[in-house]
Amino acid sequence: QTCTVGLKFKDTNKAVSIGRLERFVADLGQNENGIPTVAPETEMKVAIIGSGPGGIVAAADTRRAGHDVTIFEAFHKPGGVMVYGIPEFRLPKAIVQKEIDVLTKMGVKIVCNFVVGRTRTVEQLMTEDGFDAVYIGVGAGLPRFMGIEGESLVGVYSANEYLTRANLMKAYDFGKGADTPIARSKKVAVIGGGNVTMDSARTALRLGAEKVYLVYRRTEKEMPARIEEVHHAKEEGVEFHILQSPKRIIGDENSRVTAIECLKYRLGELDESGR
Repeated sequence: QTCTVGLKFKDTNKAVSIGRLERFVADLGQNENGIPTVAPETEMKVAIIGSGPGGIVAAADTRRAGHDVTIFEAFHKPGGVMVYGIPEFRLPKAIVQKEIDVLTKMGVKIVCNFVVGRTRTVEQLMTEDGFDAVYIGVGAGLPRFMGIEGESLVGVYSANEYLTRANLMKAYDFGKGADTPIARSKKVAVIGGGNVTMDSARTALRLGAEKVYLVYRRTEKEMPARIEEVHHAKEEGVEFHILQSPKRIIGDENSRVTAIECLKYRLGELDESGR
């Protein structure tokens, strides 16, 4: 059915650009530099584990309610996936820092290099440190591998590690102030079809790759990535290889990646997910 939001102001044969409306509101809020009103202190302490999008929202809302809020972040810099996962060209770090700055101005305390479960347990936070509630917003940080031959070869990265090295650890400046290295390959293959795949492929180009191949087991139509992300990747020169999936990763005598052997597919019937 045609969306009828704003029926009086638009042609109902066109879609409402929800994402662009959200962007407009977010930019407007950033430009106003306002600090949310904080209710009178409740004497309740809340611990927020993780400083990603969920943790930031939870911290802001609980602080606005008047609670004493502390964010515990495992990395050396707050922001979560917005800092270590999403590249600068898609989400400038200055925007994330503004969100963090608003929290500190509201009175939220941020403790970095604090691994809950190692530094302190949740039980210790509540029984020994006096927190009345704990919000766990640690995200989905563990990567998923395909379980094929050659995944342990030198030069094989999960997207999590690759993007973290490039974004948070500034591996592109290795030897010039950054301590974290990253493979600078002439040819890079990225497996998948989601937004993280596009981020990794476009990051590889910015790290100097001459050729970046995107290998996806279905067609472009089934890719879960946003249409504009696919467009940007193609525009920048990423070469798409659809209806293919790696069977094994091949290495040389030094256990370094040299090639990928792929299987070619054809589409079958739709599964329960609609793909």
